[in-house]
Amino acid sequence: MIKKFFKNHSMHKNIVKYFDYIFLFNLPFFFITLMVFCLGMSTSYYISENKLFYFNLSFNSYDFIFFVFLFLFLSLINVENQLKEIKDIKWEMVNGKYKQNLNHLYVCPNFISKEKVESILNSRLLFFISLPLIYLSWQTYIFLIFHYIFNRLVNDSLNSLSTKYLKYFLIFNNLYLLYLSGSIYVMNYDISFHIYNYFLFFLAAIPIIIMSDIALCKKYDKTLSFSRKNITFYSAASLLMLIILFIISFKDSNPIFSHYSLIISPFYFFALFRSKDKDFYRAYNYPIMVMNVLISWTVYPILLVFQLFVYYFSKYYYWHRFNFHFPKFVIEENE
Repeated sequence: MIKKFFKNHSMHKNIVKYFDYIFLFNLPFFFITLMVFCLGMSTSYYISENKLFYFNLSFNSYDFIFFVFLFLFLSLINVENQLKEIKDIKWEMVNGKYKQNLNHLYVCPNFISKEKVESILNSRLLFFISLPLIYLSWQTYIFLIFHYIFNRLVNDSLNSLSTKYLKYFLIFNNLYLLYLSGSIYVMNYDISFHIYNYFLFFLAAIPIIIMSDIALCKKYDKTLSFSRKNITFYSAASLLMLIILFIISFKDSNPIFSHYSLIISPFYFFALFRSKDKDFYRAYNYPIMVMNVLISWTVYPILLVFQLFVYYFSKYYYWHRFNFHFPKFVIEENE
Protein backbone atom coordinates (compact mmCIF):
# COMPACT_ATOMS: atom_id res chain seq x y z
CA MET A 1 0.00 0.00 0.00
CA ILE A 2 2.83 2.40 0.88
CA LYS A 3 4.64 1.47 -2.33
CA LYS A 4 1.52 2.19 -4.41
CA PHE A 5 1.14 5.56 -2.70
CA PHE A 6 4.69 6.67 -3.52
CA LYS A 7 4.50 5.26 -7.03
CA ASN A 8 1.01 6.13 -8.24
CA HIS A 9 -0.37 9.09 -6.30
CA SER A 10 -0.66 12.20 -8.47
CA MET A 11 0.53 14.57 -5.73
CA HIS A 12 4.12 13.43 -6.22
CA LYS A 13 4.34 14.97 -9.69
CA ASN A 14 3.87 18.37 -8.06
CA ILE A 15 6.34 17.62 -5.28
CA VAL A 16 9.26 16.52 -7.47
CA LYS A 17 9.29 19.86 -9.30
CA TYR A 18 10.95 21.33 -6.22
CA PHE A 19 13.84 18.87 -6.52
CA ASP A 20 14.98 19.96 -9.99
CA TYR A 21 17.94 21.97 -8.74
CA ILE A 22 19.09 19.08 -6.54
CA PHE A 23 19.14 16.74 -9.52
CA LEU A 24 21.23 19.13 -11.53
CA PHE A 25 23.98 17.49 -9.46
CA ASN A 26 23.26 14.14 -11.16
CA LEU A 27 22.92 12.24 -7.87
CA PRO A 28 23.05 8.72 -9.40
CA PHE A 29 26.53 9.45 -10.74
CA PHE A 30 27.75 9.46 -7.12
CA PHE A 31 27.49 5.67 -7.28
CA ILE A 32 30.67 6.06 -9.35
CA THR A 33 32.47 9.16 -8.11
CA LEU A 34 31.99 8.70 -4.37
CA MET A 35 32.67 4.98 -4.74
CA VAL A 36 36.01 5.72 -6.46
CA PHE A 37 36.98 8.20 -3.73
CA CYS A 38 36.05 5.74 -0.97
CA LEU A 39 37.87 2.94 -2.78
CA GLY A 40 41.02 5.04 -2.56
CA MET A 41 40.33 5.53 1.14
CA SER A 42 39.89 1.78 1.58
CA THR A 43 43.22 1.07 -0.11
CA SER A 44 45.09 3.17 2.46
CA TYR A 45 42.92 1.94 5.33
CA TYR A 46 43.71 -1.72 4.70
CA ILE A 47 47.46 -1.29 4.99
CA SER A 48 47.26 0.98 8.03
CA GLU A 49 47.56 -0.29 11.58
CA ASN A 50 43.74 -0.45 11.81
CA LYS A 51 43.36 -2.93 8.97
CA LEU A 52 41.96 -5.62 11.28
CA PHE A 53 38.81 -3.59 11.87
CA TYR A 54 36.38 -4.12 9.04
CA PHE A 55 33.65 -1.67 10.01
CA ASN A 56 35.06 1.82 10.36
CA LEU A 57 32.35 3.84 12.08
CA SER A 58 34.54 6.77 13.10
CA PHE A 59 33.07 9.90 11.56
CA ASN A 60 33.76 13.19 13.33
CA SER A 61 32.69 16.75 12.58
CA TYR A 62 35.76 17.36 10.37
CA ASP A 63 34.91 14.34 8.23
CA PHE A 64 31.30 15.49 7.97
CA ILE A 65 32.26 18.98 6.81
CA PHE A 66 34.84 17.59 4.39
CA PHE A 67 32.35 15.22 2.76
CA VAL A 68 29.68 17.90 2.50
CA PHE A 69 32.04 20.10 0.50
CA LEU A 70 33.42 17.10 -1.39
CA PHE A 71 29.83 16.40 -2.44
CA LEU A 72 29.47 20.00 -3.66
CA PHE A 73 32.83 19.84 -5.44
CA LEU A 74 31.94 16.63 -7.30
CA SER A 75 28.46 18.02 -7.99
CA LEU A 76 30.03 20.99 -9.73
CA ILE A 77 31.94 18.59 -11.98
CA ASN A 78 28.74 16.62 -12.67
CA VAL A 79 26.92 19.77 -13.78
CA GLU A 80 29.75 20.72 -16.13
CA ASN A 81 29.81 17.20 -17.58
CA GLN A 82 26.08 17.34 -18.30
CA LEU A 83 26.35 20.74 -19.98
CA LYS A 84 29.10 19.33 -22.20
CA GLU A 85 27.01 16.26 -23.08
CA ILE A 86 24.01 18.43 -23.99
CA LYS A 87 26.13 20.24 -26.58
CA ASP A 88 27.04 16.91 -28.16
CA ILE A 89 23.42 15.73 -28.41
CA LYS A 90 21.36 16.69 -31.45
CA TRP A 91 18.69 18.28 -29.30
CA GLU A 92 15.75 19.84 -31.13
CA MET A 93 15.48 23.59 -30.65
CA VAL A 94 12.53 25.97 -31.11
CA ASN A 95 13.10 29.73 -31.38
CA GLY A 96 16.66 29.31 -30.19
CA LYS A 97 15.66 27.38 -27.07
CA TYR A 98 15.90 23.69 -26.28
CA LYS A 99 12.63 21.81 -26.68
CA GLN A 100 11.60 19.55 -23.80
CA ASN A 101 12.70 15.98 -24.49
CA LEU A 102 12.10 13.52 -21.67
CA ASN A 103 13.95 10.79 -23.56
CA HIS A 104 17.07 12.43 -22.13
CA LEU A 105 17.19 12.38 -18.32
CA TYR A 106 18.56 15.91 -18.04
CA VAL A 107 17.07 18.41 -15.62
CA CYS A 108 18.78 21.04 -17.74
CA PRO A 109 17.53 22.00 -20.29
CA ASN A 110 14.25 20.10 -19.80
CA PHE A 111 13.15 22.02 -16.68
CA ILE A 112 15.89 24.57 -16.00
CA SER A 113 17.32 26.69 -18.78
CA LYS A 114 20.92 26.16 -19.83
CA GLU A 115 21.58 29.89 -19.52
CA LYS A 116 20.48 29.92 -15.90
CA VAL A 117 22.73 26.98 -15.01
CA GLU A 118 25.73 28.54 -16.77
CA SER A 119 25.20 31.77 -14.82
CA ILE A 120 25.50 29.83 -11.55
CA LEU A 121 28.77 28.13 -12.50
CA ASN A 122 31.63 30.53 -11.93
CA SER A 123 35.04 30.76 -10.29
CA ARG A 124 33.59 32.28 -7.12
CA LEU A 125 31.49 29.18 -6.49
CA LEU A 126 34.52 26.94 -7.00
CA PHE A 127 36.55 29.13 -4.63
CA PHE A 128 33.83 28.98 -1.95
CA ILE A 129 33.65 25.18 -2.17
CA SER A 130 37.43 24.82 -2.20
CA LEU A 131 38.25 26.77 0.97
CA PRO A 132 37.00 24.19 3.52
CA LEU A 133 38.61 21.35 1.51
CA ILE A 134 41.95 23.13 1.51
CA TYR A 135 41.74 23.83 5.23
CA LEU A 136 40.79 20.26 6.19
CA SER A 137 43.14 18.40 3.81
CA TRP A 138 45.21 20.47 1.42
CA GLN A 139 47.06 17.36 0.15
CA THR A 140 43.75 15.80 -0.88
CA TYR A 141 42.58 19.02 -2.48
CA ILE A 142 45.65 19.17 -4.74
CA PHE A 143 44.56 15.98 -6.49
CA LEU A 144 40.89 16.97 -6.41
CA ILE A 145 41.66 20.16 -8.31
CA PHE A 146 43.84 18.15 -10.71
CA HIS A 147 40.79 15.91 -11.21
CA TYR A 148 38.66 18.99 -11.90
CA ILE A 149 41.13 20.41 -14.44
CA PHE A 150 41.78 17.04 -16.07
CA ASN A 151 38.04 16.43 -16.35
CA ARG A 152 37.71 19.64 -18.37
CA LEU A 153 40.58 18.59 -20.62
CA VAL A 154 38.98 15.19 -21.17
CA ASN A 155 35.62 16.76 -22.06
CA ASP A 156 37.27 19.10 -24.56
CA SER A 157 39.35 16.42 -26.26
CA LEU A 158 37.28 13.20 -26.28
CA ASN A 159 35.49 13.89 -29.55
CA SER A 160 38.74 14.71 -31.34
CA LEU A 161 40.66 11.60 -30.27
CA SER A 162 41.62 9.30 -33.12
CA THR A 163 41.96 6.05 -31.12
CA LYS A 164 39.87 4.41 -28.45
CA TYR A 165 42.99 3.42 -26.53
CA LEU A 166 43.80 7.05 -25.81
CA LYS A 167 40.18 7.75 -24.91
CA TYR A 168 40.12 4.92 -22.36
CA PHE A 169 43.49 5.99 -20.97
CA LEU A 170 42.33 9.59 -20.42
CA ILE A 171 39.07 8.52 -18.74
CA PHE A 172 40.98 6.12 -16.51
CA ASN A 173 43.54 8.73 -15.41
CA ASN A 174 40.74 11.16 -14.66
CA LEU A 175 39.18 8.57 -12.34
CA TYR A 176 42.56 7.69 -10.85
CA LEU A 177 43.09 11.28 -9.68
CA LEU A 178 39.85 10.96 -7.71
CA TYR A 179 40.95 7.54 -6.41
CA LEU A 180 44.33 8.97 -5.40
CA SER A 181 42.75 11.89 -3.57
CA GLY A 182 40.72 9.41 -1.49
CA SER A 183 43.81 7.38 -0.72
CA ILE A 184 45.74 10.46 0.43
CA TYR A 185 42.81 11.62 2.56
CA VAL A 186 43.36 8.60 4.83
CA MET A 187 47.15 8.42 4.70
CA ASN A 188 49.90 9.62 2.39
CA TYR A 189 52.33 6.85 1.50
CA ASP A 190 55.48 6.83 -0.62
CA ILE A 191 55.52 6.85 -4.38
CA SER A 192 55.99 3.08 -4.71
CA PHE A 193 52.69 2.50 -2.89
CA HIS A 194 50.81 4.76 -5.31
CA ILE A 195 52.48 3.26 -8.39
CA TYR A 196 51.45 -0.22 -7.24
CA ASN A 197 47.86 0.89 -6.65
CA TYR A 198 47.81 2.71 -9.98
CA PHE A 199 48.42 -0.67 -11.60
CA LEU A 200 45.70 -2.41 -9.53
CA PHE A 201 43.18 0.33 -10.21
CA PHE A 202 44.05 0.14 -13.92
CA LEU A 203 43.19 -3.58 -13.96
CA ALA A 204 39.94 -2.91 -12.08
CA ALA A 205 38.69 0.17 -13.96
CA ILE A 206 39.65 -0.33 -17.61
CA PRO A 207 37.30 -3.34 -18.14
CA ILE A 208 34.33 -1.27 -16.93
CA ILE A 209 35.30 1.67 -19.14
CA ILE A 210 35.54 -0.62 -22.17
CA MET A 211 32.24 -2.42 -21.49
CA SER A 212 30.51 0.91 -20.92
CA ASP A 213 31.68 2.15 -24.31
CA ILE A 214 30.54 -1.01 -26.10
CA ALA A 215 27.16 -1.05 -24.33
CA LEU A 216 26.43 2.62 -25.06
CA CYS A 217 27.41 2.21 -28.70
CA LYS A 218 25.02 -0.72 -29.01
CA LYS A 219 22.25 1.17 -27.22
CA TYR A 220 22.43 4.10 -29.60
CA ASP A 221 22.90 1.92 -32.71
CA LYS A 222 26.49 2.96 -33.27
CA THR A 223 27.45 -0.61 -34.07
CA LEU A 224 29.92 0.52 -36.71
CA SER A 225 32.19 1.72 -33.91
CA PHE A 226 32.92 -1.87 -32.93
CA SER A 227 33.36 -4.79 -35.30
CA ARG A 228 32.73 -8.31 -34.08
CA LYS A 229 36.48 -8.90 -34.03
CA ASN A 230 37.09 -5.78 -31.93
CA ILE A 231 34.37 -6.73 -29.44
CA THR A 232 35.93 -10.17 -28.99
CA PHE A 233 39.37 -8.65 -28.49
CA TYR A 234 38.19 -6.05 -25.95
CA SER A 235 36.12 -8.63 -24.05
CA ALA A 236 39.02 -11.09 -23.88
CA ALA A 237 41.45 -8.37 -22.78
CA SER A 238 39.01 -7.23 -20.06
CA LEU A 239 38.55 -10.76 -18.74
CA LEU A 240 42.31 -11.32 -18.73
CA MET A 241 42.86 -8.12 -16.73
CA LEU A 242 40.35 -9.27 -14.11
CA ILE A 243 42.07 -12.66 -13.83
CA ILE A 244 45.45 -10.94 -13.33
CA LEU A 245 43.85 -8.59 -10.78
CA PHE A 246 42.49 -11.54 -8.81
CA ILE A 247 45.83 -13.36 -8.75
CA ILE A 248 47.77 -10.29 -7.60
CA SER A 249 45.22 -9.08 -5.05
CA PHE A 250 44.66 -12.59 -3.65
CA LYS A 251 48.38 -13.08 -3.08
CA ASP A 252 48.58 -9.60 -1.55
CA SER A 253 45.58 -10.31 0.76
CA ASN A 254 43.63 -7.41 -0.69
CA PRO A 255 40.02 -8.33 0.17
CA ILE A 256 38.23 -5.70 -1.92
CA PHE A 257 40.02 -6.18 -5.25
CA SER A 258 40.19 -9.97 -4.89
CA HIS A 259 36.46 -10.31 -4.13
CA TYR A 260 35.58 -7.71 -6.76
CA SER A 261 37.49 -9.44 -9.59
CA LEU A 262 36.19 -12.87 -8.60
CA ILE A 263 32.54 -11.79 -8.42
CA ILE A 264 32.36 -9.86 -11.69
CA SER A 265 34.49 -12.16 -13.89
CA PRO A 266 31.48 -14.33 -14.90
CA PHE A 267 29.78 -11.28 -16.46
CA TYR A 268 32.83 -10.75 -18.65
CA PHE A 269 32.90 -14.44 -19.49
CA PHE A 270 29.36 -14.10 -20.89
CA ALA A 271 30.30 -10.88 -22.69
CA LEU A 272 33.15 -12.73 -24.40
CA PHE A 273 31.42 -15.99 -25.36
CA ARG A 274 27.72 -15.04 -25.68
CA SER A 275 28.08 -11.33 -26.55
CA LYS A 276 24.43 -10.33 -26.28
CA ASP A 277 23.62 -6.68 -25.66
CA LYS A 278 22.47 -7.40 -22.11
CA ASP A 279 25.83 -9.04 -21.34
CA PHE A 280 27.67 -5.79 -22.02
CA TYR A 281 25.15 -3.80 -19.95
CA ARG A 282 25.68 -6.18 -17.06
CA ALA A 283 29.46 -6.10 -17.47
CA TYR A 284 29.60 -2.39 -16.69
CA ASN A 285 26.47 -1.98 -14.55
CA TYR A 286 26.94 -4.79 -12.04
CA PRO A 287 30.63 -4.13 -11.23
CA ILE A 288 29.68 -0.63 -10.05
CA MET A 289 27.07 -2.12 -7.74
CA VAL A 290 29.46 -4.85 -6.54
CA MET A 291 32.22 -2.39 -5.65
CA ASN A 292 29.77 -0.14 -3.80
CA VAL A 293 28.54 -3.12 -1.81
CA LEU A 294 32.05 -4.35 -1.00
CA ILE A 295 33.13 -0.94 0.31
CA SER A 296 29.97 -0.03 2.20
CA TRP A 297 29.30 -3.45 3.71
CA THR A 298 32.86 -4.03 4.90
CA VAL A 299 34.87 -0.86 5.47
CA TYR A 300 32.64 2.22 5.42
CA PRO A 301 29.06 1.25 6.36
CA ILE A 302 28.14 4.94 6.62
CA LEU A 303 28.49 5.06 2.84
CA LEU A 304 25.60 2.59 2.62
CA VAL A 305 23.25 5.15 4.23
CA PHE A 306 24.12 7.69 1.55
CA GLN A 307 23.81 5.10 -1.22
CA LEU A 308 20.35 3.97 -0.12
CA PHE A 309 19.17 7.56 0.13
CA VAL A 310 20.47 8.41 -3.36
CA TYR A 311 19.01 5.23 -4.83
CA TYR A 312 15.45 5.60 -3.56
CA PHE A 313 15.33 9.38 -3.77
CA SER A 314 16.50 9.18 -7.40
CA LYS A 315 13.98 6.47 -8.29
CA TYR A 316 11.24 8.60 -6.76
CA TYR A 317 12.30 11.71 -8.68
CA TYR A 318 12.93 10.17 -12.10
CA TRP A 319 9.73 8.14 -12.01
CA HIS A 320 7.47 11.09 -11.27
CA ARG A 321 9.44 13.66 -13.31
CA PHE A 322 10.36 11.56 -16.36
CA ASN A 323 8.10 8.51 -15.94
CA PHE A 324 11.21 6.37 -16.06
CA HIS A 325 12.70 3.79 -13.67
CA PHE A 326 16.19 5.06 -12.91
CA PRO A 327 18.61 4.12 -11.51
CA LYS A 328 18.22 0.37 -11.69
CA PHE A 329 20.70 -2.47 -11.46
CA VAL A 330 18.48 -5.26 -12.75
CA ILE A 331 18.94 -5.88 -16.48
CA GLU A 332 15.86 -7.58 -17.89
CA GLU A 333 16.11 -10.42 -20.40
CA ASN A 334 14.57 -8.33 -23.18
CA GLU A 335 16.85 -5.33 -22.68
